[in-house]
Amino acid sequence: MKAKKGEVAASPETYIILKSIDKLDKKFTQYEKRILSLEKEIAALKVWGSILSFLIPSLLLSLLLRGLK
Repeated sequence: MKAKKGEVAASPETYIILKSIDKLDKKFTQYEKRILSLEKEIAALKVWGSILSFLIPSLLLSLLLRGLK
């Protein structure tokens, strides 16, 4: 590997290690994006869960009251 002006030439082993670290960093970035996406989906499911936990008992109560008439 050629060194630029003002830099020291790195050994081939150092270059391999740096490339491996770069690949790992890219993978961790992808995992982070996936985790953030899952967190958003879980938050949306929590909202729907709270809405349904309010609506289902209300609907059941209205059906029960309608059936008693």
